[in-house]
Amino acid sequence: MYKVIIAERDMEYIRQLQGIITKEYRDCQIINIVGSSREVIELLNHEDTDIDIAIINVKLTGVNGLEAIKKIRQKNVETRIIILSEFGYLEFAKEAIRLKADSYITMPASDYELSEAIDLCLKEIVRIEKYRRTICSVTSEYQEAKQYIEYSYIYSVVFSKLTSREIKKYVDLLGISMRGCMVNLELESEDMRLINKQTVIQQIYECIHEHDSSMFRFVFGPRMGKRIILYVSYNCEETEENKEKLKELLNAITEDINMKLSINIHLGIGKVEEISNIYASYQDAIRSFRVNRYTRSNLEDSEEFYNNLYKDLEKKYLKSLRLNDGESSNYLNHLLDTMDYFSDEVRRSKVIELLVLTRHTMTAFDWESYTQDNLTNYLLAVNNIPSNELKAWAHQTFEYIHYSQMDQNRLYTKAVSDAINIIDSEFVKNVTLEDVAGRVGVSSQYLSKIFKEETNQTFVEYLTNLRITRAKEIIQTSDQPIKQVGIMVGYKDPNYFSRIFRSVVGISPSDFRKNVKTRLSSKD
Repeated sequence: MYKVIIAERDMEYIRQLQGIITKEYRDCQIINIVGSSREVIELLNHEDTDIDIAIINVKLTGVNGLEAIKKIRQKNVETRIIILSEFGYLEFAKEAIRLKADSYITMPASDYELSEAIDLCLKEIVRIEKYRRTICSVTSEYQEAKQYIEYSYIYSVVFSKLTSREIKKYVDLLGISMRGCMVNLELESEDMRLINKQTVIQQIYECIHEHDSSMFRFVFGPRMGKRIILYVSYNCEETEENKEKLKELLNAITEDINMKLSINIHLGIGKVEEISNIYASYQDAIRSFRVNRYTRSNLEDSEEFYNNLYKDLEKKYLKSLRLNDGESSNYLNHLLDTMDYFSDEVRRSKVIELLVLTRHTMTAFDWESYTQDNLTNYLLAVNNIPSNELKAWAHQTFEYIHYSQMDQNRLYTKAVSDAINIIDSEFVKNVTLEDVAGRVGVSSQYLSKIFKEETNQTFVEYLTNLRITRAKEIIQTSDQPIKQVGIMVGYKDPNYFSRIFRSVVGISPSDFRKNVKTRLSSKD
């Protein structure tokens, strides 16, 4: 319903306007009729005014109507204005145009003239409303796109390795610096259903971005279980004072979220690193979180968290061994650190398990001479060594195995190793055999042949399995729509993504998500 006021003293004109509006404009309502310029100024300049159309005669008590409109337009440019006058002077009409009046009508006027003026106002109101909806829609789409880019950035730095070109794109798109730190947010609430609501996560997202500043800028990652990962861009010097300011800011954010949403947040802050080495900050944030949040007394509550962390590190460790890229020692250190949070029995079991997995992964190491004697000795040692010496022994043993591996006996040739690196880092793009072969310096036919021989998978099978594995991880750890999940792993067509997912997993992505939720509910 559009609201209309009439500022007029002549009762004949008032009745004429009332008749037209009541009869022809069912979506308009006359809410007030006034006769003085003071009244109309007060009505239209009120900060909460929602009047859509004002019909004003220049002949009012107090200042004339044109002077009243001047004062109105100083604060109100939204209300559509029709000026009535018994004078047809050209100067009056020019002044009306300057004051952005929609129509200037010389009275007396016919019903048709008045209706035409009201129609023009309503058309302008509809046009502005449509424009605003469009702006809101574009703004909303921009926010969704920005949020997706943020999710993509965090997912990439945590689960893969960014190229320098990709880093530059993210820096430009998100307006972040090349140095920053990762922050681990662990969510906790008496009503854990809150944490699973996308609307709540969106409120946390908005709350965090309200604190973007010239010193620190936040990049918000997808929710993974009870955890959210942030990247904090340092747009200031890395002084101890500024680090303390960041801590204070993060504490203020957590208090704000707790007050608004009744969700407690426990923080882990990583060291400042270059984006190219930001995974180290991520690991540091996880370690910092452990120190700040967990003790032996509540280890049981954090068991699932550390199991997931351990599995993630184990995958990266074994992949690094397979590629012999020099990073396996770093992952091993993180794995051994994570073992500190398991019981003694579990630690020993995991060390044995890791020895066996390493044996199967590192075909370059001469395991045949160790399988019968040394491996047995290793297993016995794991069971008999004192608890306080287990970590040091495991570190020394695995380091010896790593350094004993010879470069020329790698599991994969350089061409296949380079191809796997490209696929692993760019699987979300349109990766083709021909493109990868050209980049590693061999023909596509030769790469196809040796890739199958060395990995026991075709190029397409490896790429597909990687994408579907990543898709399963995203579905299990976030509320992203299935269509968005497909895009995040390289499938633009949602129907094609669903077909491929079903062919690999045996069920559709939607059914897979239902199964995950059912398992989680049964655990609760």
